Formats: sequence, structure tokens, C-alpha cells
Amino acid sequence: MKKLLLFVLLILLMAACSNKPNSSSRAIEVSRSSGDYKVYESLEELETDSGLIIKGQLHGEPSIQKEYQNEVHIYSVRRSEVMIEEVFKGQVSEGETIIMYEPGYVQNDILETIEGYVPMSKSGNYILFLRKNPNGEFVVMGADQGKYNLKIKEKAKRNNEVTIEQLEKVDYIGDNPKRFNKLKDEVIEKYN
Repeated sequence: MKKLLLFVLLILLMAACSNKPNSSSRAIEVSRSSGDYKVYESLEELETDSGLIIKGQLHGEPSIQKEYQNEVHIYSVRRSEVMIEEVFKGQVSEGETIIMYEPGYVQNDILETIEGYVPMSKSGNYILFLRKNPNGEFVVMGADQGKYNLKIKEKAKRNNEVTIEQLEKVDYIGDNPKRFNKLKDEVIEKYN
């Protein structure tokens, strides 16, 4: 009888553990911030302002970098390595790896994003519009307007809830998907 009771308890315990949601399917909180940046009305305008236009992929493991002023934390960015596949504008070489700062990252089940920017994923293939910062590293132009995942074919829409798994399937989660989709269509037509 004790063995039977122990067996039933073990089965119940295993069933309870198997019903826990997968960490990648659990909804994460989206924390949107606004930024002071230029809003691009056309691809031509974005190209003109960009010092570097490349096709690339996320390489290595990104990290969160905190920025301080007078020992006070002002903001954080995601520091990512990007492997360059093709160069459309700028002084870098194919096969080179560059450092890029992204205006969005996930930490503690919270997506911190400026203007709906979705961080790069290893499964993506991107067209990036960048400019060089004073340290010789690169930042995305116009927050959400400087990164386009060529593998995502679905039109962007405003998402209030997203999972870690879904982040690899969306390119944008901001308030102006119409503008993002217009620019992405122009990018795909020219660079894909």
C-alpha cells in the first residue's frame, strides 16, 4: 500500500512539473520609451544620414551596458557583435565583426525598448543602417528605423504582449507600424 501511495504521489508530482509553462512561451512585459531622434519619411533620407549600411547577423552573446553620468545610471543599451555579410555603404569589410549598440534588450522578463525596437536574434538576417559613435563602435539610426530582419515576412503590428519565442518572429512592436512597414518595404525592394 505504501508503495502504491508513493507511486501515485510521484506521478502527481511529475504531472504538476510538466504543466509549468515553457519559459520561452511565457509572456514578458514590454516597457516602451520614447527617444529624441529623427523620424525618416523615406529610405533615401535614412541612407543619406547613415555612415554604414550592411547586411549582417548577430554574432556571439550580447550584453547589457549601463551608461552613467556623475555616478547616476541614465540608460542601458544592448551591446551586440554583428558579423558583416555584405557592405552597401561605409568603410568595413565583409566577414568583419563590428560592435553595435541596440536600443532594446530583454532582462528579467522585461523587454526594454525605445520606440518599439526589437533586439536582434541569432536566427535573423538583417539590413542595418548605422552611424559610428565617438568610440568607433556603431549605433542604430533612428531607433526602430535602422534595423530590418529580412527573414520576417509578416507586416509589423502593435503588440502589447509578447513572449521570448515570439520576439524572434516580430521585427517591431512600437506605436507606428504603418511607418515601419513602409520603410521596410522600401528596404526589401532595394537590398533583398
